Amino acid sequence: MRSGGSILLAKSDGKWRITRHPRTLPTRASCAASCPPYGSLQAVDFVAEEPTELSSFGLDHPRTEIRLLLTSGENATVIRLGADTQDKQVYLQTSSRPTVYTVNDWVLRDLDKEVNDFRDKTVLPFETANVVKIDVNRKAEGSFTLNRTGDGAWALVGAEGAPDRSKIDAFLDDTHELKGYEIASDGPADLADYGLAEPILVITLHDKDGVVGSIRLGSHTPEPPAVEYTALRDGTATVFHVREHLFKRVDKKLADLLQRPTPTATPVTTPASG
Repeated sequence: MRSGGSILLAKSDGKWRITRHPRTLPTRASCAASCPPYGSLQAVDFVAEEPTELSSFGLDHPRTEIRLLLTSGENATVIRLGADTQDKQVYLQTSSRPTVYTVNDWVLRDLDKEVNDFRDKTVLPFETANVVKIDVNRKAEGSFTLNRTGDGAWALVGAEGAPDRSKIDAFLDDTHELKGYEIASDGPADLADYGLAEPILVITLHDKDGVVGSIRLGSHTPEPPAVEYTALRDGTATVFHVREHLFKRVDKKLADLLQRPTPTATPVTTPASG
């Protein structure tokens, strides 16, 4: 529980889900990467062994409270975080004893999470080995299609050129790793506000059973001249902001995925001696 509302994370079948929210949401692939290090908290100092009141520490109404529930049915462990000290530390108390501690301020930053800090921001989850077809539609340059052949190579459909297997495999890996760094919107009223009504780029992946999913990529300028790059998986309501370098890794033209012509050496003519 925090001042901005409560969040409940529940683990089932080895996977974490955000279950207290307007809807159930997947967390990051490993909650260990996003969940705070509760088991390794260390106090800077012991302030009061048995405090008579908690208001002076900001613990009567803590700004953040974490409850850890075990499947064994044991009582929940509660961690409460209160006010800042003059030394820029934070008061902390747990349910296991009345002692008030101080901890470094980074502990508060690690523990005071919003729901979006836990959310899985992968734009399109898929297995790269299962992809047999890639459709790329670029607003400026048109579209092209790549089919994976039986030997794992790639064939270009409807255009001239020799696909470069290593470049296409790298492009597919980059698409697999495309993640947002923040949630721009859940259910935007108008995709045009995020440059996604007429996206710069649409990538559609297929496996042997059909369409795996499509990713729209675009940009907008919420605070001109700063540009924010955006991504949306078709069929979902979540728009992500993505880092520029990740956007550019998947923002490929056809020429970027073709083999380069082998340069032809120009014969050197040796002057005749006379």
